[in-house]
Amino acid sequence: MSVSKSFMIWTSALILVIAFGAYGAFLRLTMGFKVTALNDYYPWGLWIAYDVLTGIALAAGSFSLAFGVYIINKKKFEPLLRPTLLTCLLAYLTTALGLIIDINQPARFWHPMFPLFFQPHSVLFEVYWCISLYIIIQLIEFSPIVAEKLRWKWFYTTMESEKVMIPLVIVGIIVPTLHQSSLGGLFLIAPDKVHPLWYSPILPILFYISALAAAPAMIIIESNISSRVLNRGLELDLLSSLGRAMRYILLVYIAIRLLDLIARGAIFSSGDTRALFFFVEILAGFVAPLILLLSERFVRSGKVLLLASILVVFGVIMNRFDVLLTAWLYPPPGAIYFPTWVEISVTGMLVALEALAFTLAVKYLPIFPEIKREHA
Repeated sequence: MSVSKSFMIWTSALILVIAFGAYGAFLRLTMGFKVTALNDYYPWGLWIAYDVLTGIALAAGSFSLAFGVYIINKKKFEPLLRPTLLTCLLAYLTTALGLIIDINQPARFWHPMFPLFFQPHSVLFEVYWCISLYIIIQLIEFSPIVAEKLRWKWFYTTMESEKVMIPLVIVGIIVPTLHQSSLGGLFLIAPDKVHPLWYSPILPILFYISALAAAPAMIIIESNISSRVLNRGLELDLLSSLGRAMRYILLVYIAIRLLDLIARGAIFSSGDTRALFFFVEILAGFVAPLILLLSERFVRSGKVLLLASILVVFGVIMNRFDVLLTAWLYPPPGAIYFPTWVEISVTGMLVALEALAFTLAVKYLPIFPEIKREHA
């Protein structure tokens, strides 16, 4: 298989980022948290904000697209299912790796798997189990792709049958629904410490809906990247359909969030810099892409779809950072958090690992169908 110049440049850059981040991870595991900017007031920083809260949110495409293809029989989206499954699987694997690096005792990451260490009253215990189970489910769902490459026809035929796939998809919808919302539930135990612009009793619902909005956005972005890097076709008709779906999800999210703010009297609750973060998040990350997607002409434009998707992903990322960091109230004097180069390098490593694995899998496994190239 031929290797293009853009492919070599892309993979080489990713390997350099991974090597730099691996050194940062080594320092964290050998020297502890003193190489980070974490403190007693900010025990969760970049690694939780991006590697966990954001990473899980941006990996919602798999269960939502699987629901469309297998449960409501929207077979036209089937060409996008494999790359979406691959992306989500890699996102969950890198999230798990990030959690191992982040926890205080990395060698004990396996403890919650055994009854002796169960903590059934902990939201994090439920999140741990849901993420672990969903990784297993995604590995099973991904196995037919590997079987097809290895020409294990009997295995591929069995796993792709509706008798196997539909029950698996149903479980694969229930499990991520639980932990997507539970990540928002983590903050419900601190109503006096989270700013009213972000704290809400329906925060789990808001986390879930915003993750659903990120699902089509990530599929559109990934399709565009792989189209350019690997010189493959762009499924513009399918991506336009996803843009229409994203339009309605954004509308629901904005409406629910606005009504919640009004009902709690929180919409004018602050005149400090937190309000600026809030309005940037809402206007740039959710309202602006909704306005772009209201026009059918724009929905059929690959460039506008890509721009709207980037804005949605930005909005979801900013929301998770805001909930975890910006919204935290009453910091004591001197309690300031800004990630060190070690934290940034490790996060960069995880992102690069996911991107490199996706690039290699798309190149060497039957992930995308052979389609005629469409121009944006």
